Amino acid sequence: MCRLSMDKELHEIEFHIWGKGEAYPSHFFSAYPDLHYHGAFSGELELVKVVETLDAYLLLSSHPEGLPIALLEVMSAGVPWLASDRGGIRDILCDPVATRIVSSSLTYTEIKSGILDLADAIKNRKINSNTQRNFYANKFSSKVLVKKWSEVLGIDSDWNTMDINKMLLVS
Repeated sequence: MCRLSMDKELHEIEFHIWGKGEAYPSHFFSAYPDLHYHGAFSGELELVKVVETLDAYLLLSSHPEGLPIALLEVMSAGVPWLASDRGGIRDILCDPVATRIVSSSLTYTEIKSGILDLADAIKNRKINSNTQRNFYANKFSSKVLVKKWSEVLGIDSDWNTMDINKMLLVS
């Protein structure tokens, strides 16, 4: 991310990082003017505010991802994304323009090219955020997941009538 933020071909793009970690304290990012470190956030309201500020989301993982919640969160808001091809990320591709992957080898050239292509699609209004919202609503919304898990577990999916204390899950 640091190198990307210094690349002259990406000068129109600002990179924003949320989170915390001891490996990269906030002062580390001060040397990168197009890389903005915001620290950690918590709660649904802060998440909504953060997602509303994004033009796109970048997830460059070097470890396997299951089904990345962060990508699902931005998909639910119709935010386009680019991610490394790790674990279950490929399973949530729904639109070749708004949801994109780069090789898990994470080569700089491929990542940069992917970012430039996605930025071009955004700038030229080629992204239809409704595709992602609909995909999320039909596959990952709480209503859909409750129904699917209820079927798997053989229980009533009307959570209002259930006594949660009587539920027993055995692994």
